[in-house]
Amino acid sequence: MFGFVLCVVSTDKSPWSALGSFATECAPISGLFENFDSYTTGNIVPKCWNRIMGAQAGAQTISNSNAASGSRSISMTSSSAANFSIAILPELNNLSAGTNQLRMKAKVTTGTGSLDIGYVTNITSASSFVNIQTITPSTTYADFTVVVPASAPSNARLAIRNNGTTNASHYLDDIFWETASVLSANEVSSNTLFKVYPNPFTNVVNLTDTSNIKSIIITTASGQIVKEIRKISTEIDLSDLNLGLYIFIVKYYNGKNQSIKMFKK
Repeated sequence: MFGFVLCVVSTDKSPWSALGSFATECAPISGLFENFDSYTTGNIVPKCWNRIMGAQAGAQTISNSNAASGSRSISMTSSSAANFSIAILPELNNLSAGTNQLRMKAKVTTGTGSLDIGYVTNITSASSFVNIQTITPSTTYADFTVVVPASAPSNARLAIRNNGTTNASHYLDDIFWETASVLSANEVSSNTLFKVYPNPFTNVVNLTDTSNIKSIIITTASGQIVKEIRKISTEIDLSDLNLGLYIFIVKYYNGKNQSIKMFKK
């Protein structure tokens, strides 16, 4: 944005003077990382965020307890559906690109939680919330990833809703808006020596060339970690997993990672 100023003193007018360019404080962004450590605690809203709350005052605050990293987190508390709260992320300029994901850590104080990940088309109206995916945090922090489809309106705002189905206090931390399914600098796109088979599998998967593998992390399609394997063998029993799609994240001793999609039938 570029601005000009006209100075008027009595009846004399100065020439228009250029101020130069300046950025709108909450202009749309293409990427985000927030761990809330730069904020004080209490009933406040992070910069460029918004919130919608139901009947319960203080249902959404910044807390100095239960942080996944650093010293702060967002606390979302609800005792009923009427006491919902919705945390609305800053405006994004690529929400409808179909190539990005929300990644965050979440936990609850007791039992199993329930959070809806979606978007709002009106930042003052709870009824405008559209759910994309519901996640179920446990009492320990876990990573969750939700890919936002291209069908999301470009002018909508990404949002996280405590729907009030449980009385547990939810905590959110380390929130990312990032490109989905793109390998980072320390990932490898393929490994001709290492294979996992069969795919789909039933209860057991077989591995080849395990000598360079440090560990294998298995996540759901939404990004929740369900198993971490540190004792690597050529045969792994996964009979305890439910049917569905999983991501095998293979971590090598040289620091490289490899992601493999596997389906349990």
